[in-house]
Amino acid sequence: MGLFRLKLGRNTLKFVSYAMLIKSSTLSMIISLSVSASASSVEYDFKRIIDNTHAAPYGTFELFGLRADGGRAPAISDGTVLFGASWSTIPGGDTQSGVFTYSASGEIKEIVQDHSLVPGSANLHFDGVSSPTISHGVVAFHAQYLFSIQGAFLSKGGIISPILDPTGPAPFHTSTFALLPEISGENIAYLSGVPPFTIPSIRVKNLSGNTVISKLGDPAPVGSFSHFLNYSISGENVAFRASYNNYLQEGLFVGNGGSVQEIVSTGDSAPSGMFTEFRKPVISTSNVAFWASFDNNTKQGVFLSENGSLTAVAKTGDAAPSGGTFTEFHIDDVTGPSLVGNTLAFQASTTKGAGLYLGNSHQLLPVLTTGQPLFGSTVQSLILGSQGLDGADNGSLTFRYVLDDGRFGVAVASPVVVPESTPLAAAIVGLIVLPLCRRFSYCPSFAEVSFNPSYDAY
Repeated sequence: MGLFRLKLGRNTLKFVSYAMLIKSSTLSMIISLSVSASASSVEYDFKRIIDNTHAAPYGTFELFGLRADGGRAPAISDGTVLFGASWSTIPGGDTQSGVFTYSASGEIKEIVQDHSLVPGSANLHFDGVSSPTISHGVVAFHAQYLFSIQGAFLSKGGIISPILDPTGPAPFHTSTFALLPEISGENIAYLSGVPPFTIPSIRVKNLSGNTVISKLGDPAPVGSFSHFLNYSISGENVAFRASYNNYLQEGLFVGNGGSVQEIVSTGDSAPSGMFTEFRKPVISTSNVAFWASFDNNTKQGVFLSENGSLTAVAKTGDAAPSGGTFTEFHIDDVTGPSLVGNTLAFQASTTKGAGLYLGNSHQLLPVLTTGQPLFGSTVQSLILGSQGLDGADNGSLTFRYVLDDGRFGVAVASPVVVPESTPLAAAIVGLIVLPLCRRFSYCPSFAEVSFNPSYDAY
């Protein structure tokens, strides 16, 4: 990370970091500027997308998430927020669920709900939708109908279609099935198998056809793969968690149709002791972020694999930038971490409370913590998902929240630089920031206040 340090007379300096994401498949640049005392500061602009005071399609909102997938947190892509919602027509009555998007123009649009028509049928309706994901306006989701038939679907331009083309008179009368999609651009990763619902392979489908990433029986570090647990996709690269050696070990891997690369496995050296458990890996280009426990499951942390190097971004016992020390990282198949380039966002508890954090292998920044004011009340709890960080919108995050006054909903946090009215601040922006904007044809609005970095590499 390059650092420009300016010292003017006896002024005390305060670090302000401008994160610039250059729109390239391989380049992400962070430019750090040092500005004189109180010349600039960082604030987050919190925008409420929807809450439980809004009218539901029928009745009252009970959850912003889908009960079928444990209430997965919202996602964001190119400034469009994707969220699930559950509601009942009467308090305590039957719950219905649906998937919606919120555009930058403020429009809320329904993508699908429990009782939407199954594509290709005039009278069959979904009876459950789950696991929605979004990339550049295209939404993928998992659904079932007739209480037993399951599959993965796409919604593009308002048209819903199955990921696998039907070969019979009704959707998914096929020799294989697709489940639990993850999407990145034109590429869709999914679990594929042959009825009766075994899960023998992870596949990627794009415009050119299907690519097998890995299948049961493929060689693993020891023996062969026994079971696939979860995965994510970036471009054509898929990061996945799998068990192997007759279910005795598990690890995290990356594949794109060629050879599969091992990231880390149980029994490998950790910051102390050995790794003992992993959860869903999240990939961005070739970088992978993940939660892991280690040292006989007595410790846990958030880790980043970057250019073959494994780094502990934060772990239990580390000092948290919001105060106190980290005690737990709330990461599973429903919640983050979220990764863009080498910058990740995650949620964690500390000895001072819980919150959302943003950072990389060298620094961390608190975004929002419990007890802080929000929308006229106080934050009670927060949930961030694995697609919560937007790489195309200057580092905005979307998350679910619960407030002390009983309101709950979905919000977006957008980082902004707030320069104070000093001549030096204007000079810094004019002499350094704007020329860099012109040089790279992209002007940053994302900022981070510096602090003492705490990280471990091994």
